[in-house]
Amino acid sequence: MICPVCLAKLANGELIQTQAFPSLTGGSDKQMHIQGCLLCLGGERSRCCPVCSAKLDPKEKLIARMFDRPFNRHHVHILGCDQCRNHKRRPPATVERFPKESPISPSRMSGA
Repeated sequence: MICPVCLAKLANGELIQTQAFPSLTGGSDKQMHIQGCLLCLGGERSRCCPVCSAKLDPKEKLIARMFDRPFNRHHVHILGCDQCRNHKRRPPATVERFPKESPISPSRMSGA
């Protein structure tokens, strides 16, 4: 197995620290946080996001989706790190679609 945070090849029995959360919709996918292996959490290897290539602090994590497969291993899809996921969640730049005018046009107001 390979650690997705530091790309270290792990020996048999070495694990990656993760947290899986139950699905809110009742589907087969779960949100998952991946902290990394003992090598990158201990500071022996550099940590980077596989999506945006940002350097990660030991407290930062990868956000992923884990899909349950019957009679097979789980499938994990990495969505990004805290930094690039927060960037995607920012609201788009506010653009005024309608000019700020009174509901009654100025020509009607003066002709009364």
